[in-house]
Amino acid sequence: MGKTKFEIVKGLCRLKNISLSQLEKELEFSNGQIGKWKNSAPSIDKITLVADYFDVSIDYLVGRKE
Repeated sequence: MGKTKFEIVKGLCRLKNISLSQLEKELEFSNGQIGKWKNSAPSIDKITLVADYFDVSIDYLVGRKE
């Protein structure tokens, strides 16, 4: 099984040396919202914001591309 959206975003944060809470603040997400992605699907709007922030494709964030 591939990585979850949460794991992918967590890895991107690690590479950029920021915390998940910092990312949430910068993108104006509610506190802990990205953590909820472990068990539920985020909206396309949220995925798009994260993809744009890290300059990656949506396909990458949802685990369809390496």
